[in-house]
This record gives sequence, structure tokens and C-alpha cells, in this order.
Amino acid sequence: MGGANPQRALFSDISLETFVPADHPLRRIRPLIDDHAIRRPCRDLYAPIGRPSIPPEQLLLALVGGYLLSIPSERRLVMELQCNMALRWFVGLNLDQDAWDASTFSQNRRRRFDESGLLEQLFDATVKQAMAAGLVSRHVSADGTLVRANAATRASCRWRWPWTRRSTSAACGRRTARRRAPRILGTAPSTSGENTGAMRRIGR
Repeated sequence: MGGANPQRALFSDISLETFVPADHPLRRIRPLIDDHAIRRPCRDLYAPIGRPSIPPEQLLLALVGGYLLSIPSERRLVMELQCNMALRWFVGLNLDQDAWDASTFSQNRRRRFDESGLLEQLFDATVKQAMAAGLVSRHVSADGTLVRANAATRASCRWRWPWTRRSTSAACGRRTARRRAPRILGTAPSTSGENTGAMRRIGR
């Protein structure tokens, strides 16, 4: 019976390509993304001096990879960047590179991407390329699935022009129009006949 080797290897001569299967969906999507097309509109958003920043194409590739893999949050995305070899290859991180902090996404989005409209520009350019390649159809589909609502029938109301609220039932109208009067409750009287407890006013 074989056993695990307790001595871990210090160095490994292996490429990240070997961890990504040949039929992985990210392999088909990655050649369609042009890194230079992302870097060109980002040049004016970065200062020429200071510490080296994270490449903007890697930030956007990480977000795209998170959407493709249905990763729900940016913190989970950073964790997947650390351990998911296919996503690491898609973004362009080497094996010896650590994933950045989750706040990197929010800080870059707030300081650079939101005010410049960079994400909108890249999205519009992507849609235009898809339309030129014949991948966008003008067909519109609507989902007519019936979903049971978690709402009370008596509390449902509808709106009509000029946006006046009207109840759907007489019970709803009576319920909203009539308010029950509050009751005044007190504690039991003492032996001397005086009420020693504080009065409490509660609504029904």
C-alpha cells in the first residue's frame, strides 16, 4: 500500500498550462479578448510615477472570469484566484504570484472606472463586435412563468391613472379606512384602593 511523501518539494518545474484542460470553456473565450484594447483607454487613468499598479486588463479579466464561473462576490473571486488554476491562467497570474486584496476591485471601480465610464465603453465595443460577427439577434423572448407571490390578498392594492391608490376588495378598503381605538390597561388596584401601577397605552 502506497503512502504520501511527507517531504514537500521546494521547487517545481511545471507550467500553468498543464493545469487547464484543453476543452475548458475559458480556453475558447480567452483568445477573443484583446489585452491592448483594454490598456489603451486606461492609459490616462494611471499616473506615470509611483508604485507599479495591477495591470488593468487583469482586473477586468478577473471580473469577466468571475461572471463566467458564477462567482457571487469579490472576496470569493480573490479566493478562487488563489486556488483555481483555470481562472489564474485566464487572468494571467503566474504560479508564484499572490492574488490581490478584495478591496482592489472596489477602489479601482470608485477611483477610475466609474467616473471615466470605461466599463461602459468596453461593453459597447464588445456588443458592436458581436453584432458585426452576426452573434446578436433582434428576436426578443419573454418569460411567462407563473410564480406564486408571498403576499396577503386583503392587503393587495392596485394603481391607476392619475396614480391614485384603490383597494382591490372592500375588505382592504375597510381595513385601511377604519382604525380600531386603542385600549387603556392598568395593573390591579392595591389594598388601599389606589392604583399603584403605571398605566400603559397599547394599540390593538
